[in-house]
Amino acid sequence: LNKKRILETTDYIVNLCGKNLADKRWDKKTKQVLIDSRVHPTNIIAQAITQSQGNKPTLINASGIGIYGLQPDCDGLVYTESNLTSGQSSSFLVQLAQQWEAATHTAATSGSRVVIVRFAVVIGPGGVVKKLLPSYKVGLGGKIGNGRQPFAWIGLYDLLRIFDFILEHQQIEGPINCVATPVPSQTEFATTLAAAVGRPHFI
Repeated sequence: LNKKRILETTDYIVNLCGKNLADKRWDKKTKQVLIDSRVHPTNIIAQAITQSQGNKPTLINASGIGIYGLQPDCDGLVYTESNLTSGQSSSFLVQLAQQWEAATHTAATSGSRVVIVRFAVVIGPGGVVKKLLPSYKVGLGGKIGNGRQPFAWIGLYDLLRIFDFILEHQQIEGPINCVATPVPSQTEFATTLAAAVGRPHFI
């Protein structure tokens, strides 16, 4: 495909590329696939925008609230730029999100409007709920760890409306968080899911 020709007739690029984080255990090979499947396509898109001499489409690029690092509990939970962890963080999700977002920088500096959409866990048909339901339906659902850690989420259709809002409001740029509030603890989420399928929550 002729990238130059495509950009000349494109107003918006929505980049959702990325291997599913929950597909398998994160061994060294899987981690590299998770990075490459996000960073490489984003680099290609950003470079194409940078090289365009004419039209500079808006780039709406996915990311994740994992960039803020692991939160121990919901007390005083706030996701803001002042809460970003340092580049030396050992968390894989932090490093993944940092590299993913960095790949958009050339597009932003070339004059394109870039919006970074930091997702929480998306709840809708399929996805994480589909993976959890089999164990919950047989009564094996329960908290993970101490259960106090935040389970930040957003409904699929709310997320789609956010995309519509971004497309309609040209003044929006930079990172935005897509998270339903208030954020429940992991125990609260697990208890709610167990109740929804009429099963106990005790594991």
